[in-house]
Amino acid sequence: MRIIDTHTHFFTDDRSPSDKEYLKSEGLILEGNDGELEGLKKFMKADGISVSVNAPIALSHQACLKVNRMMIEFNKKQKNVICLGTMHPSMGKLVFEEAQFLAESGIKGVKMHPQIQGFYPDDNNMKDIYEACEKNGLYMLQHAGAGAEADFDREKIKGIPERFKNVIDTYPGLKLVIAHMGGLNMWGDAMKYLCGKNVLFDTAYCTVMEEELLTEVVKAHGADKILFGSDFPWVRASEITEKLTLCINNEEDRKKIFHMNACALLGIE
Repeated sequence: MRIIDTHTHFFTDDRSPSDKEYLKSEGLILEGNDGELEGLKKFMKADGISVSVNAPIALSHQACLKVNRMMIEFNKKQKNVICLGTMHPSMGKLVFEEAQFLAESGIKGVKMHPQIQGFYPDDNNMKDIYEACEKNGLYMLQHAGAGAEADFDREKIKGIPERFKNVIDTYPGLKLVIAHMGGLNMWGDAMKYLCGKNVLFDTAYCTVMEEELLTEVVKAHGADKILFGSDFPWVRASEITEKLTLCINNEEDRKKIFHMNACALLGIE
């Protein structure tokens, strides 16, 4: 069955060797992967992935501009890896110009990470970003739930399901994808606030979910609103495939999650 992995990452060539070595030494990227584009493509072939979506982030306005232009250049050279862009809350009204530029350059969506970029999804300073994405037809992928230093302290988690509900209610035209099945390690809240809403989930890191819980969330939200995602290089796509195949018995539902929903979102056949 065709599989499109909508949540992956690779590091660009300008990432310092010390950064990459740290990630490897801490076990933060998979053994045998160099963390760069060729590593992603190697694992795609091994795991039967036909298309991957690279989801970058940046920590400042200027870094966003640099990363976005880099991703546009990558897209000109790659057929089976689609790069998203990124935004930062500090960009202010300039997001409208940048969103238009991204859309005109063929970028399909943008990735943001509340925990790493330091914002709450329903912050006032996110208003222009959401409106710019709506206006230009860009979808928004956001990390949700635990992550980084917030893993063990719920009070520090910025991207909680309840805040995403506020975003969905306020921006009904926004194409929003919430990663990690609605919120990493916050699936009770995801079912309470998000399931059934006009929002997509991805399956990134669903390997940590109990089988019964994963099945329950898929049933509650609907297979037509879930995207296959791994979060490579932290999780292999083959692990996600195995987990979903085990938990989802209906072949049509698997087709929707494995590729049909992604094709509709990305506008590909």
